[in-house]
Amino acid sequence: MSAYCLDTTAANLIVFLETYSWITLYPINPISLQKFRETFVTSAPRTTARTLSTWTELLLSHHDKLKPWQPETARLVNFKQLVLHRRAPSWTNAPA
Repeated sequence: MSAYCLDTTAANLIVFLETYSWITLYPINPISLQKFRETFVTSAPRTTARTLSTWTELLLSHHDKLKPWQPETARLVNFKQLVLHRRAPSWTNAPA
């Protein structure tokens, strides 16, 4: 089992990785990560290495409070498709 933190804005990556049952995804709001970083490091510049260590620290120290990603059920996906189809302009639903 592997655990990964992802930025919630990485929706396409979440959809791709949710197909692997051995991966547990923890979507994190980028503002929450920024506030977590600011709590412990006030003056350091933001770098990739520092951001990765912040992600790791957040996952390791607060994993019990983080909610793992739950993929949508087939019923919910079908419902969303029906809603999108219903909201489409009427001229796109007309037969050719």
